[in-house]
Amino acid sequence: MLSRDIRESGNEELNAVVDKALSGAIGFSEISLDGETYCVAYAPMETVHWTQILFVSKSELEKPTETLLSQMDEITERALDQYAEQFRKSIVFTAIIMIFLIANAVVVAFMFSDRLTGPINNMTQKVGEISKDNFVFEMEDSFRTGDEIEVLARTFGELSDRTRGYIKEIMEMTAQQERAATELDLAARIQANMLPREFPLFPDRTEFDLFASMDPAKIVGGDFYDAFLIDDDHLGLVMADVSDKGVPAALFMVVSRTTLKNRALMGGAPAEIISDVNRSLCQGNSENMFVTVWFAIMDLNTGEVTECNAGHEDPVIKRKEGEFEIVRREHGFVLGALSRMDYEEDSFVLDEGDILFLYTDGLPEATDASDEKMGTERMLEALNRHRNNITEDEARGKNV
Repeated sequence: MLSRDIRESGNEELNAVVDKALSGAIGFSEISLDGETYCVAYAPMETVHWTQILFVSKSELEKPTETLLSQMDEITERALDQYAEQFRKSIVFTAIIMIFLIANAVVVAFMFSDRLTGPINNMTQKVGEISKDNFVFEMEDSFRTGDEIEVLARTFGELSDRTRGYIKEIMEMTAQQERAATELDLAARIQANMLPREFPLFPDRTEFDLFASMDPAKIVGGDFYDAFLIDDDHLGLVMADVSDKGVPAALFMVVSRTTLKNRALMGGAPAEIISDVNRSLCQGNSENMFVTVWFAIMDLNTGEVTECNAGHEDPVIKRKEGEFEIVRREHGFVLGALSRMDYEEDSFVLDEGDILFLYTDGLPEATDASDEKMGTERMLEALNRHRNNITEDEARGKNV
């Protein structure tokens, strides 16, 4: 307890607190005085113009807290002892229950093992007997247990029925595919036989040499070529490509080739012939198919080639002492798309030793292992790389 004027204590912390209190401030501080720590609270009393300063020893303040903590420690220790005791009792009780459950499970397993495993073993045997020649799984009385075993057996039976149905459908589809493949193979042979294949095509004619081949992208396709004598002095040449692939293209190819050849044999200039063929192909063309055609008539006396191009690839010519080069001309529209179309023609002359190379877009659009297209430039490079071989074949009298 303080018994003297606190302003004369000489304690700097106390003097600082007194100064704050006398200045009218409200606050709380902790100071050391005479070797003991005090908590000091101060506030002005405005009614009497005093300042109240309250000193309380910190040790006095902490006594209730220490007493409370001590009591809490005692209570916690007793609670832990009780919890440990209850835990030990629970372990013993749980062990007794587990022993009882295990014993009960063993008894039940022995009682029902034959009832459970018997149908399962029988079912396993039946499933093991299923093979590629026997997919039958029939329901038996031993499987009618009224529980999951019966559900499993019924599921196996339904699966067996569906499997037999699937096998039947697959066999029917396979037979249909085999018939379709046979028919496609026959169509491919018919299509190939429609095109000139035996060379030399005109063995009695020595002023020119012909060779052609076709490798469709599918079994049958729409590309076709033709060469026929219109009369003793004029040779008709055709290179064409029907839109799309497969059977529809093959059928349209037959119509296009037949129409073009029949019209050419009636006479006339290439542009006139192509115009008539276009109008014929447009009639009844509900599928909107079309064909690109390069058609020419060659005068066998002069070597003049009069051509008409209906949207087809440009021809390639190699002069006797030159290289293969593309002959670029104006193109007309494809055949079979628009009936009212006019077509034009132009001409060039083939001299002795010259080579005319015709093709469809399947050649420049062919791809290699890296899916890169050949293109017309690489096609020309390949032709020119082997141009001397072609000349040697001509010299030996081979078809080119």
